[in-house]
Order: sequence, then C-alpha cells, then structure tokens
Amino acid sequence: MILEDEFTFELSLCAYLETQRDAIIARQLGAGVDSSGRRIIDIAIAEPGPRFEFRASLTAESIPIDLIEAPIGPGTFRSASDAIDRPVKHRQDLIERGAEIGFIEKRRNSGTAEIRQVVRYPYRWYSNLVGIENKPDLSSPGKLIDQLQFDVSLGLFDNVILATATRVTDVHLNRIPEEVGVWVYSPEDGIEVVRQAEQLQPNAYGIELVSHNSDHSQISPVSEKAKQQARQRIAERAYGKGWRVSSLPECQSCNFQSRHGTPCLPFCVEKQQVVSPSGDCVSCSLRSDESTHQYDPTDERDRRTPWKANPTGYQHKQAGLDRFC
Repeated sequence: MILEDEFTFELSLCAYLETQRDAIIARQLGAGVDSSGRRIIDIAIAEPGPRFEFRASLTAESIPIDLIEAPIGPGTFRSASDAIDRPVKHRQDLIERGAEIGFIEKRRNSGTAEIRQVVRYPYRWYSNLVGIENKPDLSSPGKLIDQLQFDVSLGLFDNVILATATRVTDVHLNRIPEEVGVWVYSPEDGIEVVRQAEQLQPNAYGIELVSHNSDHSQISPVSEKAKQQARQRIAERAYGKGWRVSSLPECQSCNFQSRHGTPCLPFCVEKQQVVSPSGDCVSCSLRSDESTHQYDPTDERDRRTPWKANPTGYQHKQAGLDRFC
C-alpha cells in the first residue's frame, strides 16, 4: 500500500487515531469563517466535553448552526420568520431539516409557521478542536505553508498539526510555523511526535487570509464570537459526518481493506490498490454489476467511537402553561 497517496494516507491515519482517542474524528471540513469553504482541513478531531453524552443522545446528524444560534428555546413557540432571518427557501429547508433530525418542533398557528427547540442545545459537548493537515510527501509541499499559516493566524483550532510520511529535517521545521505540531505517521509504527503543537487562541480575535497574491494579501479580522460560531459548526459537521467512506460501488472487485482492525480502506482487487469510490470507480472499465462486500460504516462507527447511531432523542413533557422539561 502506497501511503504517499494523500487519500490513502488520510483514511489510514483516521483509522489509527480512532484506536488511540475516544473522540469524534472527521475529515474534509470547511475551516474558515467568512467563507468556510476557502480552507478545507484534512482531519478534524472534536474531543468530548462535559456535555458530550447529552449531545450524543439528541441526534446522530449534524445540527445546522443557524438553528443552534436562532433565538428559540424549548419553551414557547416562536414565529419562524422572526426567529430565523434567512431567505424563505433557506429558512424552510432549515426547519424541515431540524424537524427531521428531531432538534426542533414545528406547527402552524393561525397560518403562521412556528418553531421551538425540542431541548436546549448543549454548547459544552466538546472541549478541544484539533486540526490536522496531511502532507505525506514534503518534497512537494504545494501551498502547505500558506495553509498552516492561515490556521495559526485565524486560531479556530486549539491545536494544529502537520502529519507526514516523510522524514522531517530541521529545514522542514524551520519553514513550518512554530505553533504547528509535526507528526510522522506510518501504519507499521503509528505516530512519532517530532514537535508538540502549541496552544492557539480560539477565544481571542483572529486574522483570516481572504486572498493571497504575489504582491499583496487581503486579510479580515475575525471576532471571538464569529470564531466560536465557526468552531461550533466544525464540531457539528464532524459529529454528523465522521471520516469513513460511506459506501462502495456495486462491484465485486471492490471491498474494504482492514487497517488497525478497522475496515476503512476501499480496495480494488483487480487494480491491487486503494481507490476513491467517488472518483476512481465512477468511470472504471473493470466495474461489474455485482457486489460481494458486506460492510456497514454506520454500525462500524457506532461500535468503535463515542458517536451514537440510534440516540434516544428528546420530547417535550408539558408541565404547565409555557413550561416544558
């Protein structure tokens, strides 16, 4: 198996981290503020906080940040248009999604759409957020340094780490921002910590790089509140998404190869290589119409992580007029 391939490296590292940390691990998440898709972090780790079990009991899905931040609670119903200041279609989609995952209740009152949360959202369900940038081959760094400097200047994560398969030299370390931790990872030896990550400042103002050209850069100051909202979004996306490839194509040549006791790497026996189902398999000439794989990523995640596939959920119990528990 060639770990210099970033997709393979990423899945293998996620599988290894899952055996080492009782945490929520996800990959490929937006990690900006003004435009979250401008920066995609390879791996994000949300470490459980004091209210994690309460969060896990709510829903297995990501809760939209617009519903979390909306001025609605588990008491009195509020007008949806007053509570969610978004275009009508967006607001309707949010309400339907919130009701579908069991986070809000909805009703119509004299023709007005009204909503309320099923239960008050547990903001402290996670403690630290760790961001990991993967670069197996440091001889082709690309935009690596700019990406890491973006993470350090913005400070969304508590810690930022560079993970590589390359032997790290002093020259490499001198180029990488000193706040960034450095790991060397291999499936055989696990993680060697070359440099510990420094604590960043997620509770302070940050600077987001908006654009970068050879002669100038455009930056944007980011408030503490905006950073906290972005952290909540990242944590929620991580909780609902996870890191596993969700499905394989209908092909008898493709199955999951086990790594660290976890079936995680989509492997083609015909090509004898790890493949990306959403990329390599789409137009593959070797693809068949039959499938022999039996793998449930939801069940696998439920068994191996603190995430719960089938939470109990919450329902209001009326205790008195406009009083609910």
